[in-house]
This record gives sequence, structure tokens and C-alpha cells, in this order.
Amino acid sequence: SPVQNLSNWATNLHMYNKQLKNTIQNNAIAKLAYSNKVWQIGYEINFSTLKNYTILNKEILPQQIDINCFNQSIIANFVLGKWHLEHKIINLNTSNNALMPSPRLATNFHYYYQNNVFKKAMLARIGLDVFYTSKHNAYTFIPSAAQFAVANSSIGNTLLADFYLSGQVKNFEFFVKAENFTSVFHISPINYQQYSSTGEPYQFLNFKLGINWRFFN
Repeated sequence: SPVQNLSNWATNLHMYNKQLKNTIQNNAIAKLAYSNKVWQIGYEINFSTLKNYTILNKEILPQQIDINCFNQSIIANFVLGKWHLEHKIINLNTSNNALMPSPRLATNFHYYYQNNVFKKAMLARIGLDVFYTSKHNAYTFIPSAAQFAVANSSIGNTLLADFYLSGQVKNFEFFVKAENFTSVFHISPINYQQYSSTGEPYQFLNFKLGINWRFFN
């Protein structure tokens, strides 16, 4: 809650001079989990109450609101030989989605094969990371205020996926990754116009190479 900036803030475009109350937050969390050598399953619920939470509204003016948030997530991870399948499904709910927008559904899926290769000299991993968010109201970044504000537009229904290959030989590690390769495909009904906030698109397909070499035993 950006109380300090929004209480007393002056630029050529914005001037805030408002007495804002401190935000009060209360959380309640409950978890259930079970695991063995093959699979791991978990369920978590999180209920939060926020009093005097400060936002920038659609008029780019500071506003304090009282809001309740209820989130739940399911984790299901499996190990099938050398294959690892990790799933996390998140459900997000707020009592006022117009003033605190969030996707109702978000998923994180990770699939990878891991094994020792080259006579067990290198630990190699090849995998796929998949992320999805459902359609929801958006925020927009206001550079002149250095804050995010609630927007009149919506984003989401977006699928992102990364493909990668990594390896480790003693103190040497490397990875090669193709990030957001789904940006080159139009998969109906998935929205191929991928935005993290209003007017802020995700970076299209790009390739990354990383090396880490620790020079000690």
C-alpha cells in the first residue's frame, strides 16, 4: 500500500496532499499436504482482510478501501522415473475486483526430464514451463506518479511457455532457454496479445544462455 508516496507527492501532472491512514492487514492460512516418493499433493487456503488499503483509482487519485481476499491453491507433483511433473493451480478472489483486480485462475506447470549422462559426468535436465492466467481487469503504470493505477481495460486469457536445457558438471553449470515461444503461435481461444499490464506487453520469443562457474573446490 503506497501510503508514503500518495500522502505527499507533487509532480508537473499530479499533486497529492492527503492524510492517509495506515493499512491494517490480518491473515489466516490453512494447509493440508501429503507426500511420498512418487507424488506430493497439497491444498492451501489464505483469507486476508485489508483495512485502509491505498490504491490509485481510475481517476489516478489515491483512495483507501477495505477489502477481503480469499485465495486457494492446489499442488500436485509426480515423479515417474526420470520424469518430473509439477502442477500448481491458484484461485484468486477479492470482495471488490473492480478496485483490486486479479485473475480468478492462474496455473504454473513444470515438466522436465532429469538424468545423469556422459557416464554420469553431467546432470542434465530438459524441460517445459507453462503459465496461464485467466481474463481479468488490469492495472496500468503511471510513470509520472511512479505507481500502478486501476485501468478501464482487461488483460489475461494468456498462455506463456518456456523450453529449456540445463546441465551441471561439478562446479560448472549452464542453461539454454527459449522464453515465451508460444508468442509465435495463435492458439484459439487463447489470447495471443500478451500483456502483463495495460500497454505493457510480455517480451516475444527470445533466447537466453547462462553460465555459472564456481572456481573453488
